[in-house]
Amino acid sequence: MAEQKFTVWQRLSRTFGPQATMDQQSPIFKFDKTQLLKTTDKQDYEREKLEAQQTMYIGKQWQKVEGNLYQQAVYYEPTRMASYYDYESMEYTPEISAALDIYAEESTTPDQDGHIIKVYSESKRIKQVLIDLFV
Repeated sequence: MAEQKFTVWQRLSRTFGPQATMDQQSPIFKFDKTQLLKTTDKQDYEREKLEAQQTMYIGKQWQKVEGNLYQQAVYYEPTRMASYYDYESMEYTPEISAALDIYAEESTTPDQDGHIIKVYSESKRIKQVLIDLFV
């Protein structure tokens, strides 16, 4: 079966879009190190060892992100509407209103090339993906 290649937007839509399953269980990474690191070549051993370290790191990062998302939903969501009311009331203070208008104008005005945002990255691949996504 041919492997389908999805764009970044399609992958993000599948992950966070309306058809995404939000009740996913966090991935569980379990490895038997004696089996995982069995190689006859030192270079293969180092590569397998690095892959195992990276996978364990990703698993720990996933748990942190999942915990932070839960904490954010529980603690910050009730104050979101109050914050919107605060921001809306800022519009009626002349100094803050003028600053917000200037900020909005400057952040949405295209430059001489017609671009609203500029993408900077040392990686050509990342830069091209971001340009395709946003420009």
